[in-house]
Amino acid sequence: LKPINIPKINYKPILFFVFFLLGLITGVICIKYGVNSLVELASDIFEQSRIEDSEKNTLEFFFSDFLSSVCFLFASFTVGLCAVGIPFLPIIPFVKGIYLGALGGYMYTQYQISGVGYCALIIYPGAALMLAALIYGCTESMFMSLDICSILLNKPKGPNANTLKLYCVRYAVLIFVMLLAAIINTVFFKIFAGHFTFD
Repeated sequence: LKPINIPKINYKPILFFVFFLLGLITGVICIKYGVNSLVELASDIFEQSRIEDSEKNTLEFFFSDFLSSVCFLFASFTVGLCAVGIPFLPIIPFVKGIYLGALGGYMYTQYQISGVGYCALIIYPGAALMLAALIYGCTESMFMSLDICSILLNKPKGPNANTLKLYCVRYAVLIFVMLLAAIINTVFFKIFAGHFTFD
């Protein structure tokens, strides 16, 4: 009998996705069971951003959406350049999960079906692409942090100029993905936002 070849699975992206889900669940639970500080924060973020977004032109909305998301990617990029950055990387998708979970929970609690529709059509499509880029970035940062740590431990296979260059190139691609996600968010907002009223 030939041995069964089981494909190797890269568990690192799955790990970061699990931390995102934990954050998502935490955000929803906090809204559902009335953690006042988080409910008020979600309310302030949504209501204020909704008013501000409605007053922005297309270009202003695009850059605002892009910058609000790329800061998470910048955080993972920076942490990846630290030898002891690995324990801090899961915090990034966890915080992103809390934000989306709290926002989604607030929208459902306050506006029911309209809130769910708003999230499904306007917030989540671009957020899914941004999340994929963020998880991939965290995975790359984990490898980079391990490489830098190997220098401190005097291991022969430490990072070199090509490693750092490849790290930067991959993050440049992820920034392009974030740009694409921001375009999607902008298009969906301009198409669908006018169909929702939250009075």
